[in-house]
Amino acid sequence: MKPLHLTGITAILSLTTSLYAAPNDDEGYEMYKCKDESFFSKSVHASAKKVFDFRGQTLDGYPTQYISQGYSGNPPHKMFPMIPKVEVYTGGKTCGYFLIVDSKGHPRGMIYKNRQKFENCEAYQDES
Repeated sequence: MKPLHLTGITAILSLTTSLYAAPNDDEGYEMYKCKDESFFSKSVHASAKKVFDFRGQTLDGYPTQYISQGYSGNPPHKMFPMIPKVEVYTGGKTCGYFLIVDSKGHPRGMIYKNRQKFENCEAYQDES
């Protein structure tokens, strides 16, 4: 058996890494990162639409009004649970990640619960 040359090994490792790092087209593009969890456009936009479609109704108490300075879009802003690798929250237990949606149904940011306070998630795409 012939030993692989360094360039061959590098090419194999590069291909393997790019295959695993490639975004899943079914999920869309990465919009937010909260701690070590990524949230993708398909889930974010589907959740924002669900918040808008509720029109005053709730599911296990969500969406709930979120009062905070610094978010664009028309108030009142609403907070709705996001669950990693789940397209849209359908009720039940939450895990501390929340999408912020304006009154027109546009996603405006994400937050996560860090002990007793909320922290902003990192945004990778324009929320408009």
